[in-house]
Amino acid sequence: MKVAFAYRKVGRGAAVPNYCRELARGFSSRFETWVFAREIRDVPAVVRAVRFPFEFRSRRLEYSANSLINLLLLDAYRARERFDILHTQDGDLVGGDIVTAHALLRVLFRFFNHLNPDHVAWLPRSPLLWSEDLVYRTRRYRHIIVTSEKLRDSLRTEYGIRGEDTTLVRLGVDPSVLRPDPSASSSLRANLSLPEGSRILLHVSTDFERKGLRTVLRCLTRLPREFVLIVAGKGHTAPFIDLARKLDVVDRIRFLGYVSNLERIYPAADLFLFPTQFDFFGYPVLEAMSCGVPPIVTADAGVAEIIRDGRNGLLVSDPDDDEELADRVRSADGGGDASQIGREARVTAEQTSVTRMIEETQRVYERVALR
Repeated sequence: MKVAFAYRKVGRGAAVPNYCRELARGFSSRFETWVFAREIRDVPAVVRAVRFPFEFRSRRLEYSANSLINLLLLDAYRARERFDILHTQDGDLVGGDIVTAHALLRVLFRFFNHLNPDHVAWLPRSPLLWSEDLVYRTRRYRHIIVTSEKLRDSLRTEYGIRGEDTTLVRLGVDPSVLRPDPSASSSLRANLSLPEGSRILLHVSTDFERKGLRTVLRCLTRLPREFVLIVAGKGHTAPFIDLARKLDVVDRIRFLGYVSNLERIYPAADLFLFPTQFDFFGYPVLEAMSCGVPPIVTADAGVAEIIRDGRNGLLVSDPDDDEELADRVRSADGGGDASQIGREARVTAEQTSVTRMIEETQRVYERVALR
């Protein structure tokens, strides 16, 4: 079998580029594997890498003119190489045999246009919504992989996608890389000059507004001063630093920015906080679980489908309720419950591994290739 993956970036980091990287790595020992992307990192040398030629800062140009250029390049290679499977992501590029749906922008836009219009004001100025419509409304795919039941339900409601056109394959982690590390806590405390005896709360995301950082900051005001917050990931920090100053908790927060080796950060945390306002999955939660860190996550997030409240994580019903979040932090932190929850979280992550994700994805490929 000859398989190809296409996305704008492939490599460790954000969930979708890392997903493409893990699949390319996993299939490179089984099939002839190609990757098409503008930026390609951390894939085996045996993978045939083709770089898209341009990047535009303008989203309008990047997802219109540049998408057309990328598709022309892909079509030329498809005609020559005759791939059995071309695997694309969301509505990023039209024409994949397999499309993995990580999110639905139409649903996100409608949700935030009502709740926080400024957060999605850029979307109508890009062609992304219309590209997503083209993929799903005109059935420009042979099969869809969904990463959560929440996504499957949304595809049915938004685009009328039949259940038999989708297969659930949850995102996976590599538990040999993301694993508990008893030395991580003392190392991070020393590097960040954290007070002795402090309790570390961690938040990782690339969209602080949507993923609930405001609620986390307000929650911090309800907790004793030994609780400190570590924030990792790309995002506009200035509004949150200003809020932290107003709340008088800025001295209890460390913003790390983008971190390439999160496997050294996750295991240092006592709890992972992710009160996301809306999420079809929530990959950082699974990463934290793999490191044995108890997560506290919004109950209707996609990743919450693998969490049993009080067993391998904790759920909050309202992403804006900082009092509920603080109560969940206190209940997990007291009485040694966090250690047991962390162990169960690790077991769940081991069962939700990259190896399992690759095996299930291969079965989808084989079914589609036989049609």
